[in-house]
Amino acid sequence: MTLNLKKKINILQQGICPACHKRELFTSIEKPWILKCGRENNCGHQVVVKELYSDIFEDWSKRYQDTPETPHAAAEAYLREARGLNTEPLKGSFTQGAFVKDGMGSATVRFKLSCGAMWERIIDQPQRFGKQKANIKGSYVGHWWVPLLLTCWK
Repeated sequence: MTLNLKKKINILQQGICPACHKRELFTSIEKPWILKCGRENNCGHQVVVKELYSDIFEDWSKRYQDTPETPHAAAEAYLREARGLNTEPLKGSFTQGAFVKDGMGSATVRFKLSCGAMWERIIDQPQRFGKQKANIKGSYVGHWWVPLLLTCWK
């Protein structure tokens, strides 16, 4: 599907709406998660980018290869692009892990809790694992995750 969006300052605009076929489709460059038709009263069509271009959000570890300089490239890209997070303050708070079940594997974004337990989000083709989106190792009862740079107590 060709949308023919044009860049203008901080938005992509004048794209062709797939519903009404008018040049009213737009989205934010900073957060391009939803495409909207500007004809809200007459059309109002909205497209979730992840649904339209699901292949972009499927294999993070194929699109973002690890290097010695970026050992957690896929995990960082997932947090930044799929979740819209600024990863700079989170550096050192997460790692890239691996999850294997029934002979299938996936890269994960892994967070270690203070109690030694670990929570990881499955990021490569998570639909293969049914409803399971995350994996937890260890008991986390009474504990929570806090980014390294955040101080909760004075």
